[in-house]
Amino acid sequence: MLHPGVAIAAWQLITRPGVLTRTVGALLLAGLALKIGFEAPWRGPLRSVPGWDILIAPMAHAAGTVVGVLCAALLVRR
Repeated sequence: MLHPGVAIAAWQLITRPGVLTRTVGALLLAGLALKIGFEAPWRGPLRSVPGWDILIAPMAHAAGTVVGVLCAALLVRR
């Protein structure tokens, strides 16, 4: 559940006052989006990484990030 948590934290920073706070939030969200892009979730549900003993689930990371941003946006509207 790391990806939704990072997305929520970034969204919370983006919606707070202060240029530095919003910049940090935007950079955090951009970094997360870049990571999701490098994982290429459109290539399949599971991927192996050379040298790792586990598979990664890039689609789960992408979906968790989207759900995290949506939940954070709903919370801010309240």
